Amino acid sequence: MNGENKPYSTFESLVAHLWRVITKARSLSSHVTTHARISVNGRARLNPRVPNEYSGNLVLWALPRTKVKDLLREPLPYAAKLIHDAVAKVNDNYFKSFIDFANHKVVEEDLIPTADADKSTLFPNIDVDSWLRFQFYDLDFGEGCPYIFLPSYFPMEGLMFLLPSFIGDGSIDAFVTLLRDHLDSFKQICYSLD
Repeated sequence: MNGENKPYSTFESLVAHLWRVITKARSLSSHVTTHARISVNGRARLNPRVPNEYSGNLVLWALPRTKVKDLLREPLPYAAKLIHDAVAKVNDNYFKSFIDFANHKVVEEDLIPTADADKSTLFPNIDVDSWLRFQFYDLDFGEGCPYIFLPSYFPMEGLMFLLPSFIGDGSIDAFVTLLRDHLDSFKQICYSLD
């Protein structure tokens, strides 16, 4: 349960679980800090609300972070709360503050990118992209709906894409990129809530 006496969402619970499992599979040192970079859609968070038909980029990142020892020692709700709280902070005020900053101070500041296109690993962090609300299977280009939708090849370790399952039963497909050295460990523990 989060601070509002509501259960954590499926998204928060699934990302919390996978963040812990990926961290454990990587055998990270307990003193290392890890974060999950989560893309947050601003359309519903801005007031007034931005229509879904808006085609511009309206995404900022939430960055829950913790020490590896805390992420793995504490129960699953600890990670879910970190995620819930970080995403909740990316609200109307946060988006408007970013827009103000981008319009007035971006030229004056010596900005450093938070994403490095030359890196091929996010180790010890993860990057989470949720495409759960995209209506891929409602698309029809004249031949009916797609049989399956998959993210394209992107050679970056530590990415996580969450998509509605092609089965159509409400389940979620999680696509996780890991280094080959961590894959066997991940496969052994990903279905355990320990």
